Amino acid sequence: MRPLVPLAVCSLTALTLLDHFNVRFLHPYIPPALQSQLGEISTFEGVVVSPPESPGADGSGFRTVVSLEGTKILLRTGGEAPPSAARGDLIRFQTKLKKPAHYQNPGSFDYRLSLERQGILLTGYVEDAEGLEIVQQAPGGLLGGVDSLRRAIRIRFSERLPAPESGFLSALIAGDRSGLTPELWEDFRRTGTAHLIAISGQHIAIVAALAYGMFLWLLKRSERLMLKTSVRVWSRGFALLPVFFYTLLAGSPPSAIRAAILATLLALALGWRREVDSWSALALAALLITAMDPAAPFSASFQLSFLAVLGILMFRRETPGCANEGGARPAPTRTQLYLIRPLWMSVGATLATSPLVAYRFHQVSLSGILTNAWAIPAVGVLLVAAAAALVAPLFMKPLGLMTHAFLWALHRSSDLSWVASFYPTEAELLLSFLFVVLAAWVRWRPVPLPWKQVLAAGSGFVILSGFVLRFDPSLPSRRDLQVTFLDVGQGDAALVVTPSGKSLLVDGGGFLIPWGDQQKKTRFDVGEREVVPYLKRLGLKRIDAILLSHPHPDHFGGLAAVIRSFPVGEFWWSGQSFPDASFEDLTALIRKNEIPQRLLRDGDHIPWNGCDLDVFYPEKISPARTINDNSLVVRLSYGKASILFPGDIEKEGEAALSDSIPVSSTILKIPHHGSKTSSSVPFIDSVRPQYAVASLGEGNLFGFPHEGILEKYERRDVRIFRTDRDGAVTFRISPDFPKIPISIQTASSRR
Repeated sequence: MRPLVPLAVCSLTALTLLDHFNVRFLHPYIPPALQSQLGEISTFEGVVVSPPESPGADGSGFRTVVSLEGTKILLRTGGEAPPSAARGDLIRFQTKLKKPAHYQNPGSFDYRLSLERQGILLTGYVEDAEGLEIVQQAPGGLLGGVDSLRRAIRIRFSERLPAPESGFLSALIAGDRSGLTPELWEDFRRTGTAHLIAISGQHIAIVAALAYGMFLWLLKRSERLMLKTSVRVWSRGFALLPVFFYTLLAGSPPSAIRAAILATLLALALGWRREVDSWSALALAALLITAMDPAAPFSASFQLSFLAVLGILMFRRETPGCANEGGARPAPTRTQLYLIRPLWMSVGATLATSPLVAYRFHQVSLSGILTNAWAIPAVGVLLVAAAAALVAPLFMKPLGLMTHAFLWALHRSSDLSWVASFYPTEAELLLSFLFVVLAAWVRWRPVPLPWKQVLAAGSGFVILSGFVLRFDPSLPSRRDLQVTFLDVGQGDAALVVTPSGKSLLVDGGGFLIPWGDQQKKTRFDVGEREVVPYLKRLGLKRIDAILLSHPHPDHFGGLAAVIRSFPVGEFWWSGQSFPDASFEDLTALIRKNEIPQRLLRDGDHIPWNGCDLDVFYPEKISPARTINDNSLVVRLSYGKASILFPGDIEKEGEAALSDSIPVSSTILKIPHHGSKTSSSVPFIDSVRPQYAVASLGEGNLFGFPHEGILEKYERRDVRIFRTDRDGAVTFRISPDFPKIPISIQTASSRR
């Protein structure tokens, strides 16, 4: 089986490279009937593919996968009660279908591609569970029975125990996370113990051990069987049946399937009296799961599960000792068995998974090793106690007390946890894994390493780090001015980084008011999920200045997250307010953080870190004009190149500029997302840009950018970029421009 290891490594590496370069073998196909109904509220009938589940810590309500005309739809429902629809039921609902959210920024998570790999092409939203009408129930079957059992377990716990204990036990036993509160999710994340509520090796091992013990006890009741066959071999075989059923009950996540495969291989090896090679068994499990579901290796569950086991194998080492006369090593002591080995296993699993956790979730619990040392065995006890309580309700009350104590200790550990935020690039992720391998190699050395070898290995690692990081194209240049127009959907956000490393953020994205409630339902904050990760990925420690063009939510909505995440040097704005609580919260946060404010007006000139910032408009805020037409219009100049940020000004504001003010610029942020109320011919002719960027959301309801607007720019040989199509657009401007042309890179070209 040894050849399986390099085969698995090569296969998964090839898939990872295909994922990095965004290679698709099957392009998504949406039937014309559904395509014509996108963006419109319609009534649909579909078959439930997967039962309702909680979306986790980043969302509220529940999510269900429904098949419409052979196309999978991710349907979200609000409310506190999960829908009663089961797998296979025909349901009727009313929703507005749309394509999944798609933000293209360097290093950002591609949510749409993730769903496409699961066969999910569209999404919809229903206010509450009552909005799903069951037209026809599915006939009973194995999967239907499993779903019914999962619901019965959740109901049993919820009837006998309070929240959040009942929700935690439902997740622990049946993989039903619908009862986990956001506060509980946060405790698990901060303590680095979120893996405990994912059905994995520990759960499968306990089920297998209990089932093996039960079947062995039953078979031993027959003296005839004991004389004719090996009851231990038969017990191991029978024990696999509960293991497989429990894997189905848990929803068949990759971590549970991996554990079930390893349990099967172990049972077969013991039955055939063969030694189990852990590396080969793990490689076979990875290949089998990938063969069953080619999209599985791209899921966080698969990656973290296998990395954790790899870390345990890499750092597992038999305690040194002298062999006895028969050549065998002495039995480990209790200290070695119950303290040293579990500690090294925790160290290995934590080190192996931390780089990926930092890359995917931007947060690592540095105290997770200590928390896992007591939480893992405690969860093992709770698993056995919960199983006993489901069979004998007499144990339900003691189980509730034990669970309450566990969650209280977890919450206290969360308050005391040392949590660090990391936003590594792909190159830094690779280097982190190389460091883990180096640490494992040091751990496996039979004798202490001479200091010269340690110094040589460390020096080589540092040199390699510098070499890889130097050629990371996403990092700012030390000589050029870097201007990036971020993809924040139907909003605006742009980042300027000077050669000296100073940063200016122009607007911060957000959502428009009619969809503000939807933002709250999904708990999605553009600033927190897109803007802040990009800023930290660049290695920025502070934002030297924030410029707000005008107070509309699609421009200021993400700024609060930025201010909470970074020290901010100054806040530049026009002084115009907006009648909404969200804007009042932003201004209160600015005052709380004691950020100096500067009101900009027409004629202001600000020398700023080797650049010049000129304010062209407005002279004063006029109540007679719209908020859009009161937008600040500023130009940032660097050498002979310049960038014009006109906010969302419309034709009235453009006329005031083009009549008397020379606003010619190399790069133009197209006003008002390409609306037909902006980009008048005199304005474009006055700016005379070489490049123009339209910041807008894909499939936005306004139809931006207007076709006629784009034609105006194209007729003047202006090269146009669109964030809905190109993603984030980065311009690198040399001080020797125009001798050295501007370098342009889009997020879509990186994928």
